[in-house]
Amino acid sequence: MDTIIMDVRSKQRMGIISYIPLIVFGICFIYYLSVLKPVFAGNTPGNQIGFNTQTSLHYNTLFMLLAISGIISAAVLIYFIVHLARVKHLSSAKKIQWLVFLTAFVPLALPLFWHFEINKEPGILEIYPNIE
Repeated sequence: MDTIIMDVRSKQRMGIISYIPLIVFGICFIYYLSVLKPVFAGNTPGNQIGFNTQTSLHYNTLFMLLAISGIISAAVLIYFIVHLARVKHLSSAKKIQWLVFLTAFVPLALPLFWHFEINKEPGILEIYPNIE
């Protein structure tokens, strides 16, 4: 029987990790809004040319920020999926539900998974030795 100790520090660490993708995507969104600020300042309804111009001027930066956000989110998602696969106290149906929810709504689902599952796990957690 393999076990891991899920003390308060471990749960807090996983909680911090779960919020990182949400924060990074939030930074991307705030940057994009700051790029579009001149378009919003014009108060011209339906100014698609302004949106397109501002987006194309900052395309490389936006692409890099979103690529970095995607890579970070993928790494955290894999970390949480491995944790989910190794836990013994969840049924297979519950694991599949969480897996679908996590992969469909990555940045928003990770903090919810931490709050509803990881934060409520017992202190000594029975796990499978691998994810087969």
